[in-house]
Amino acid sequence: MSSTGLPVVWPPGMAVLVPVYNHARTVGAVVATARAMGARVLCVDDGSTDGSGAAAAAAGAEVGRLEPN
Repeated sequence: MSSTGLPVVWPPGMAVLVPVYNHARTVGAVVATARAMGARVLCVDDGSTDGSGAAAAAAGAEVGRLEPN
């Protein structure tokens, strides 16, 4: 649901890019919400040390990982 209370449906083929760094506690909910709206979710883990990438993958995101800076 949007902030107006109307359902949100992504256009076919829509993808959401989610950058993540040490947000393992919350990234799963973000991914699950976007996927529930029909979006493909791509997550870029910027060298997290808390399992953020694994949490995103477990929620259904495709995950790429960058090495720590």
